Amino acid sequence: MKTILSIFLISLLLFGCISKEDSTKKNTEMFGGFAGDNNSINSSIPEPKNELPRNNTNIQPSPPNFASQYLPFEKSKYEEAKSSGKIIFLEFYANWCPICKAQAPEINAAFSDLTNPEIVGFRVNYNDDETDDYEKALAKEFGITYQHTHLVLDKNGNVAIKSLESWSKDKIKEELQKLT
Repeated sequence: MKTILSIFLISLLLFGCISKEDSTKKNTEMFGGFAGDNNSINSSIPEPKNELPRNNTNIQPSPPNFASQYLPFEKSKYEEAKSSGKIIFLEFYANWCPICKAQAPEINAAFSDLTNPEIVGFRVNYNDDETDDYEKALAKEFGITYQHTHLVLDKNGNVAIKSLESWSKDKIKEELQKLT
């Protein structure tokens, strides 16, 4: 009885291995390339075209001609806003931070309501895989030690507010409008 059971199990095992090999071979022939390699399959699928870079999925772009803007951080736009004497809201954001992600809708809502062209906001990548050297230097310049830090610069580029607290839409608007 043990012999029959052993032969049955070995046959089942061999049959299973042969079937797996055949299906792998069929997939390779059908899709080209190495079976399990999705590059050959996905190469025919066009990449989606986004207006914002990949890392800015939580930023809702301001409507055209809207007065106040909340933007992905770009050195040139930040320098322009600073030299123009604008009030600048900086949100130091990490893509892995749950507090940062929870704060994003409040910030977007606040900037959707703001109508002052002298107020601009930037989401600055901080301490994640998307942070560039200038963003690191900016965080160091302002002594940022935690993601989800809000920093508000007055018209002269001086730090008016630095906070780790979560802010509501109304709190963001209130703090920014105080400086106008």
